[in-house]
Amino acid sequence: MRPEIEQAVNRLKDVTKSDDPAVIERAIKDLTTASYKVGEAVYKAAAASGPAPGGPQAGPTPGGAGSAPGAEPKKDEDVIGAECEVKK
Repeated sequence: MRPEIEQAVNRLKDVTKSDDPAVIERAIKDLTTASYKVGEAVYKAAAASGPAPGGPQAGPTPGGAGSAPGAEPKKDEDVIGAECEVKK
């Protein structure tokens, strides 16, 4: 995959000197396609290895639903109210 990316990057660098927008757009499309392949491989590898440590996990939902029984909901003591006025 690395050679495909490097080749697409080098081709794009070369064609940017061109005045033909179609050639430039094709080189961009080729680089985009190659980068999608890399992304796909990364996602497959991540899925095969399981969830990442510190990543998203199942747990309580916002608003307190799903919180532990007997737990008090958090109070938003740090919330500061503000008003805005548009001056003309």
